[in-house]
Amino acid sequence: AIGKRLRLALPGRGVAFTAPLSGISSLISGAVLSGAEKNEKNTQKAKKEKKTMHELVIAVVEQKFSDLAVEAAREAGATGGTILHTRTVNNRAVEGKLGTTLKQETETLTFLTTKEYKGKIMEAVRDVAGLKTEGGAVIFSLPVDEVVGIGAPDEEEEA
Repeated sequence: AIGKRLRLALPGRGVAFTAPLSGISSLISGAVLSGAEKNEKNTQKAKKEKKTMHELVIAVVEQKFSDLAVEAAREAGATGGTILHTRTVNNRAVEGKLGTTLKQETETLTFLTTKEYKGKIMEAVRDVAGLKTEGGAVIFSLPVDEVVGIGAPDEEEEA
């Protein structure tokens, strides 16, 4: 739906969006947010936030598992994505809390999707390459405030 509406199949197209954090793996949130206090004010604020239609699912996975994770995401409803070669550094504190070693050479997979597919995509990637597998993926999502197609203007728009 996103690709057709924004005509992303055309050369030179892409997507721009804005997004605050909306979800994170329970293993990561427990390690990172263990000292954070939960209070009613923050809970009420979150409930008042604007509803969004789209989500950005992000998975940081060991390189050799990225193709497997992408295929799982597609089977769960992802229609496309972006793969970025990444490297993790200085994770000793997080690794200690997680009880696992994070891979240094990784790929970051991003999938822009509608809310209805977010959970399915996250679960599919987790099942084949999550933290408790050899893929070691850290998976989280961000709500997307707005989605805008970018690229060269169409010939008919120039006339």
